[in-house]
Amino acid sequence: MKEVVLSLSEKKILNLISPLKDSPGVFLDTNYPDKENLKSYLFIRPVKILLYRLGQDLESFFKEVESFLNKGFWACGYFSYEFGYLFELNLERLLNSSQLKFPLAWLGVFKGPLIIEHKKVRPSSNFYLTLDNSFKLTKANLNMTLSEYTQAVKRIKNYLKKGDTYQVNFTLKYKAKFSGDILKFYLQLRRNQPTPYSCFINDGKNYIFSFSPELFFRINRNNILVKPMKGTHKRGRFLEEDDFYARFLRNDPKNRAENLMIVDLLRNDLGKIAKPGSVKVESLFAVEKYPTLFQMTSTIKAKLKRNTSLKDIFKALYPSGSVTGAPKIRTMQIIKSLEKEPRYIYTGSIGFISPERVSCFNVAIRTLVIRRGSLELGVGGGIVYDSQPQREYQECLLKASFLEKREQPFFLIESLLYQQGKFWLLNYHLRRLKKSCQYFNISLNLKELREKLNSFSKRLSFHQKYKIRLLVDKQGKVKISSAVIRKIKEPLLVKISSEKTDPQNPFLYHKTTCRQLYEQEKKKARLSGFFEVIFTNKKGQITEGTISNIFLLNRNKFYTPSLNCGLLGGVLREHLLKTKKAQEKNIYLDDLLKAKRVFLGNSVRGLIPARIILEKNRQDGRIYEEGKS
Repeated sequence: MKEVVLSLSEKKILNLISPLKDSPGVFLDTNYPDKENLKSYLFIRPVKILLYRLGQDLESFFKEVESFLNKGFWACGYFSYEFGYLFELNLERLLNSSQLKFPLAWLGVFKGPLIIEHKKVRPSSNFYLTLDNSFKLTKANLNMTLSEYTQAVKRIKNYLKKGDTYQVNFTLKYKAKFSGDILKFYLQLRRNQPTPYSCFINDGKNYIFSFSPELFFRINRNNILVKPMKGTHKRGRFLEEDDFYARFLRNDPKNRAENLMIVDLLRNDLGKIAKPGSVKVESLFAVEKYPTLFQMTSTIKAKLKRNTSLKDIFKALYPSGSVTGAPKIRTMQIIKSLEKEPRYIYTGSIGFISPERVSCFNVAIRTLVIRRGSLELGVGGGIVYDSQPQREYQECLLKASFLEKREQPFFLIESLLYQQGKFWLLNYHLRRLKKSCQYFNISLNLKELREKLNSFSKRLSFHQKYKIRLLVDKQGKVKISSAVIRKIKEPLLVKISSEKTDPQNPFLYHKTTCRQLYEQEKKKARLSGFFEVIFTNKKGQITEGTISNIFLLNRNKFYTPSLNCGLLGGVLREHLLKTKKAQEKNIYLDDLLKAKRVFLGNSVRGLIPARIILEKNRQDGRIYEEGKS
């Protein structure tokens, strides 16, 4: 076993996984490290590949795996969902060898992995690569029409009504044609879906990517831990909304009931291989945060009986109850009768076993297979009696949408005023930055940042006014720059953008470099002689400018658009609200035009009078109708 400490970047990751483009191997990628997941493992150059196909002797397969482990080798690979049929006669007889065009298990035998210790890794200052146009997907569709899906859900509800099952995890296949650079496609997807149990596998015939957030089991010595995931809610747009949704999920009776059902199932499964009295529920209904959603998990621990074999573990637990429903055996029979084709690796499991019998396996959700230019991704969800087929079908499409995203790297920004030896409203800026770091899961040391700012300020003139710009990347690295503030002509000429913003876009609530629309509209406005451009949302409500918040003065009171309209909580705005000098209000264009006075404001320049100019239909870009200033 060789352990390494790396300065990590996408280029380094690309170099690490490049052998997997043409040769069998596995990269177990902890792409969302947490306190339980701090290592990634790269397995290349297998000394042997162990396959299990239908009809082989199961006992011999496991004995061969154990034999290699006893000789000091590692085993790493996958078990397909259908592998779980082998442990129950009523399920095994449902398997059809003509349908199973893939191995039920694939394990590479390796001398040892290359290990990335994420606690010791130093992120590179140039972490990201340019991935645009290096791959594409075409001809995408689900393998079941909405009509077929609706009929299947109707049949499931009949089973539910008869008491055959309490919930059915029903799945489809999302299929597409893939072309391009397979390695860069993986890098893009790990950007889109960072999770603790990701992987890249080349099994000699297929590329398999998994972006699973769910642990199946982890074993260390004779201690086993399982962590079923059941219960989901979308993320909020900003930290306070995030906290509200997390509390809602944690306390929602429906999600708690579904989670508890799977916990009971897995407690029962663990009881088959655990020492009597050792099965303990360590936590119930914990909420974990991922980039696009919250997931509810529960954790169950047990101590394994003496001489428990790998076969014993899989026979008792496999597949995870979170991907079947309950009761497990009957529900798996129902699933087999309804799903159009085998699941293969989707909802199976991927992981490793060390010679010391330390092991970790995921539940292979958000998992895709690419073979000879054809891609398939399993998608699905739990069907209960009140499930609505059309909504569930759309949810399946939504779950596949991460494949076609082009998630771009971004920086968090803070722009501060430095004047007369002081950073103005610094605590407000750092509080906002801290909230955005928490929202985006960015680790930032605020004490170190204050020290860097103080050090940087020593090179600045006491008699000048500066705009200080902070950039914070996803790894928490900070860049600081400055520019002298120049005077601008007042009142500011301001136009209204024809582009409508979407209040559901989280990036509107955080100051980041992900602001292409704003930069584009500001550039157009400046070329037409304007200083600033103001946006409205899809409801016609005024939101903000590209670099400023908006304030209307009526009866000696400032009014500013409500945060929920889709805008950044500017530092000056926050200060004026906190000191009761301004008040939130939904503002429309008529309100803007009827206001006694209009101001634009940010923490660098303060409040500045503005003149709103409405553009008529024009050809030359020079004819205006003036509004009030």
